[in-house]
Amino acid sequence: MARRRRSCLLVLLVLCLSQLQYSAVRRRLYAVVRQWVRGSSAMPHRCLPDELASSDTFGDASPAHAERFLFYSPQFGHSNQLVALRNAAAWAAVLNRTLVLPHLLGHATEAQYRLGKPDRPKAAYAEVFDLARARRGVRPLKLVQASDFLALGLRPQRVLQVTGSALKLVRLRDDYFEALSLKWGPPLEIRMRSFTPHSIRYSFGGCTHHRVLAFRSLFAAWDVRPGRASPPGWMVGRLPGLTWLDKQAMPALLAPVPNLSRLVHSIHNWSLERHDSLLPPSRANATLADSGVGRQLPRELACLHLRRGDFEVDCPKYAAEARSKQGRGWVKSHFQKGWSCLQSDRVIEFNIQKLQQRAQVST
Repeated sequence: MARRRRSCLLVLLVLCLSQLQYSAVRRRLYAVVRQWVRGSSAMPHRCLPDELASSDTFGDASPAHAERFLFYSPQFGHSNQLVALRNAAAWAAVLNRTLVLPHLLGHATEAQYRLGKPDRPKAAYAEVFDLARARRGVRPLKLVQASDFLALGLRPQRVLQVTGSALKLVRLRDDYFEALSLKWGPPLEIRMRSFTPHSIRYSFGGCTHHRVLAFRSLFAAWDVRPGRASPPGWMVGRLPGLTWLDKQAMPALLAPVPNLSRLVHSIHNWSLERHDSLLPPSRANATLADSGVGRQLPRELACLHLRRGDFEVDCPKYAAEARSKQGRGWVKSHFQKGWSCLQSDRVIEFNIQKLQQRAQVST
């Protein structure tokens, strides 16, 4: 009887200890999940570049007080470069690094790329955008132009290429870094399932011993869309991160230099001026009589965007997909409506002539 009682007490003790241990594990698991949801900085940070390449080949350690930089290559056309600028500003803010502002680049032709001599016009950021205003508007984030960064002599030995589902669909180039005489080794590919403040901090937050993180591209490397709720736990200064990015940082980063701003305003004012004095009297009177607005008829301003470069290679692929049974619905619909992907020079010339004729008739 006594032996059975001791056995029961032992079983009861084991059950109690198991329950206590389970409760502790459960509380710990709950805390970890809660930290992950909130994006807490207490979560462990990794340095994926170090895990994929030994630290002695990737870069050198730097003192804790040293300024750290984020550099990236602008890819594709001007509008996509501005998309990448927004992404880069977010990355730099998340990782608490100074953002290196690359040059603004023009297009090179596919023929130039095939010859290995792409000719891409480039302009420094401050030639187009107001750098002083940008620096005030993005605080606490710091900015430096590419030329000033290069003068520091900081050179990581590897350029990083982050890849996700969207980035698999684009073709990246290395001509920008090469034009700056930055002969970094082959890109070190880093696979990421998502691009959120948490995933970025988790993957690169432990790289503080590297003064420079240089990325082949940051296009399509940010999952937080404008107008959405800011990710929990992401703050920049005293503002929610997304509020800072879209309401404060980007308007400042995209503010034009004063000369360009005055030019835009002058074009706008010109378009609102009366234009009847530029027409022959008979046409001007007829136009004003038909319009019913007296002498306040504004000028018309037409803008034409001609796309070349990568479209010369990609458009035949889309056309072939439209003819395929396995083609995506939106691709098939585009061509079924009679739209094209890349217009020939003859078609463009014809359309410009038609545009001019229509403008003459309307005025």
